[in-house]
Amino acid sequence: MRIFIFEKNNIPVPQDLYQTITKSADHIRDKDINQDFHNPSQPDDKLPKYNGDYNTVNYMAFGLWSLSKAYKITGDCEYLKRIIELSNWIVNRQHSGNDICNGTWKDGKGKLSETGTTEVYGESKIVYHTIILRGLVEAFDAIPKSEKEVRKNLASAIKKATNHIIKYREYSIREMILELQALFIMTSIVIN
Repeated sequence: MRIFIFEKNNIPVPQDLYQTITKSADHIRDKDINQDFHNPSQPDDKLPKYNGDYNTVNYMAFGLWSLSKAYKITGDCEYLKRIIELSNWIVNRQHSGNDICNGTWKDGKGKLSETGTTEVYGESKIVYHTIILRGLVEAFDAIPKSEKEVRKNLASAIKKATNHIIKYREYSIREMILELQALFIMTSIVIN
């Protein structure tokens, strides 16, 4: 197995993994952002790859997470441009206010639990909230310090999302583990 060493971060990556990472990142980089979640485009199953919209905030956060990892490995500035664009898009959708939804993303619909009848924003469920938070943390870590305004906005969004978890969430064991993992990762990046 041939190993490539990328001097930017001195990360050893096998060639087949590198090709998979760049293929995935290229696909995410080239996807349009659907601004209207209520009117998604329909995927064409005849095409060889998924071509519908990534039409939830947490899907976008997964894309942001992936691009951030790809940028760290490749140093490809096209990935960085898209990381900044997706970061701004996610940050601008975050709710700000003096209510329980502060720091969440008020998108998507769902039930509070499988058996419940209480309607909630799907993206505010803890599992999706922490996915979004993780995507933002990965972007913060990838974006150069010279991008001061983007990093400032990301840091603010990360703080609001984290504070929401601390202030408003009732914990189940599983939810607490997810939250602690997200907080641990965020803390280790912010401290360094």
